[in-house]
Amino acid sequence: MPDTALDSRISSEPTTSDSATSLAPAAVPAGTGGATIQLLDVTKSYPGQVAPAVDHITLEIAAGEIVVLVGPSGCGKTTTMKMINRLIEPTSGQILIGGTDVLKLDADEHRRNVGYVIQQTGLFPHMRIAENIGLVPRMLGWSKRRTADRVEELLEVVGLPPGEYARRYPRELSGGQQQRVGVARALAADPPVMLMDEPFGATDPITRDRLQNEFLRLQREMGKTIVFVTHDFDEALKMGDRIAVLGPQSVIAQFDTPEAILAAPANDYVSSFIGSGGQLKRLGLMPLRDADLRPVPARKDLSQITIDASLHDALDLMLESGQDKVLVAADESGEGEVFGSIRLDDLMAAIADDSADDPSDDPTAKLDPSAGS
Repeated sequence: MPDTALDSRISSEPTTSDSATSLAPAAVPAGTGGATIQLLDVTKSYPGQVAPAVDHITLEIAAGEIVVLVGPSGCGKTTTMKMINRLIEPTSGQILIGGTDVLKLDADEHRRNVGYVIQQTGLFPHMRIAENIGLVPRMLGWSKRRTADRVEELLEVVGLPPGEYARRYPRELSGGQQQRVGVARALAADPPVMLMDEPFGATDPITRDRLQNEFLRLQREMGKTIVFVTHDFDEALKMGDRIAVLGPQSVIAQFDTPEAILAAPANDYVSSFIGSGGQLKRLGLMPLRDADLRPVPARKDLSQITIDASLHDALDLMLESGQDKVLVAADESGEGEVFGSIRLDDLMAAIADDSADDPSDDPTAKLDPSAGS
């Protein structure tokens, strides 16, 4: 049954549009920052298998950092992540969070202090949204009032007004809204560490891009330590402060910043993840908020992109719309503040400044940069 402390404040008004909600419109409440994570010579072996699933991995993640584990299916990246919260117990090695050996803790208690977001959200279908988010705080012994306050707070943070969403069931929400609830539930007990296993993989490309942008904005305020698993290298470039490219058995092929990996891949295996168009991928590492924007033009028919997006996102929008210029705004609703504009030739100049162009990889050839200016 829902907590009565929350019942008195909420109502149900069905809405399922992802475009109507934003992951971080409200101020993020002050809370616990991140904690360092250390994996020291960690191995996972299964009976009957000759080779270990994870072979002596050593990895250190700084407090407040997003580290992305990327690699092909079956390489051990999810197994590595699940050993951090002990959903899978390591065969040998040490795992330290904030200097504490988590293998010496009670496993259930440890998991309650680590946020966990998965691709299919893992929401309990028979529980209302408020109950799903408040589950871990209740297990930790929080009072009904404290839990209700935290649920309201987090629903506002992830852009789902509690008066409209708290009493709904997961089936009454769209896929993107369910992912927002999954993020809120992972944050409910204010953990220093969050584990995210392909959290946006089940959403459509437009929703996924929006969730990525909004989560990065949220993380800038939260400063949690995040281990993020994906098989999509472009997502790794966008989300990671650093990327660990994993080979079979979670052997680290390269562990560095996205910029460093694009500039100097360690070997052919890492290069295979980057693929062609490396200079265009670098546009994904350049946020619009850091760009020198042009003034707002007189034209009113231009597409809008959020300032939290990247130059690569702006290029994609230009290619989709056939326009050589887009407006940069607070959000994509068409109602928020417009900060300026950016043109195709600005993006081309950014590519030229970063590295020499490879004409065979240049999709901007589809547009005339002198048109419509």
